[in-house]
Amino acid sequence: MDHIRNIDIELIDVPEDRLRLPDPDAVGAIALSMDERGLMHPITVAAPKKGECFRLIAGLHRLSAARQLGWSEIAANVFVGKALEARLLEIDENLFHRPLSPLDRAAHLSERQRIYQELYPETRPGAAGATARWHATDKLSFASDAAKKLGVSERDVQRSIARYTRIAPDVRAQIALTWIADKGTELDALARLDPAQQRKAVTALLNRDAASVRQAVAAMSGARPAAPAPDEAEYDRLMEAWRRAGARAKERFLTELERQGAIGAGRRAA
Repeated sequence: MDHIRNIDIELIDVPEDRLRLPDPDAVGAIALSMDERGLMHPITVAAPKKGECFRLIAGLHRLSAARQLGWSEIAANVFVGKALEARLLEIDENLFHRPLSPLDRAAHLSERQRIYQELYPETRPGAAGATARWHATDKLSFASDAAKKLGVSERDVQRSIARYTRIAPDVRAQIALTWIADKGTELDALARLDPAQQRKAVTALLNRDAASVRQAVAAMSGARPAAPAPDEAEYDRLMEAWRRAGARAKERFLTELERQGAIGAGRRAA
């Protein structure tokens, strides 16, 4: 059972495998707010095992701001439960309640898929035969479940995960806090390259030797870049606007699409 208490900041451990890096600008803004108004929402930590520290689950930016302000304690919701459940709390805190860059979103979805399929192995692609029949369930596949919760299509979920799994880990780390992480089309283009090409393309982008992955690849091959598909950029802009919109704005948007006949009521309910 969870409970809230003040915890010595020095007793809170930030795991190295966190999916989202702290944004210094965001930490600074939060610190200003906390200095003026105090902490509005407690962070969430996992109850420590004997001899260990509390493990941060949610609230890295708030914790970083508290440290920046020189606070010795911070209010925290102490979670008592399994490690996988704690990991899901961390993921869902960001995935469903925070605006994420396309790269951060991809990382969270990929890790959530791993945990979801570990908890519900019968939902894995290809699960069949006696094992699947024995564990018969009404659980949705991960892509279906995530798409429903996020209000996007299964294809969007699958494409986001592909961005994470197909881009080399060192390349992901290199671009995590750069403008590339905010550009879905560039991430898709990187995901289509092999790791060596990804590294060269990112170097060219960060050195401003190329304005896009497409241009970087063309420079590597000595060819002139082909014209980009306009619909891809438009699609990315629409999806980014949808992800950042609130529930009421999304509802009004769907109502307008119904009015124009772009979608039917039955399709919307699905």
